[in-house]
Amino acid sequence: MRWRVNPIAVVAVTAVVTVAGCSQTVSGTARRGQLAVPDPNRSYGYVDDRGGLLVDGSIQQTVGADHIVQSHSGAACQSVLSRGSAMVDVTFSWYENGSLDRERVLATERGATITEKVVERHQAFLARRDTTGAACSATAAAGTGVLSWWVQYRGQRSGDPCTDAEKLLTATLQSDM
Repeated sequence: MRWRVNPIAVVAVTAVVTVAGCSQTVSGTARRGQLAVPDPNRSYGYVDDRGGLLVDGSIQQTVGADHIVQSHSGAACQSVLSRGSAMVDVTFSWYENGSLDRERVLATERGATITEKVVERHQAFLARRDTTGAACSATAAAGTGVLSWWVQYRGQRSGDPCTDAEKLLTATLQSDM
């Protein structure tokens, strides 16, 4: 005896079995996967009076400034830049054993508006807080800790310092040393 199989019936049965076998309801809330730090052994420390592995000219160019004066280098790299008559304060810091969660909590406690980001494959956030001028920090998990660029437009309430802070953070994470 020979069986004759209808191709439409085979497709219908296959579709029913596939849908039944692959369908399920999962409870909970969807969350993004946490990225591992792509450079767990990299140092972002201070080399030759550089801020965040960037030389003064790179900082100046990234921020689009006419002039830069590095006022301090060491535990924090601080610079004052001018764009026309406007003054821009910039600070880089790297906490070798820091935690992104700790920095986020501190920024929130100080009243900053937090925006989660991924910058150059690193978990990061922007923290906007305008108290004495438009100001923002861009902070990322990097190496064994966290690094941060803080930018403030001195005496200005307008503008987006987060753009400059994120550009500096990106340049630092891309730098080769």
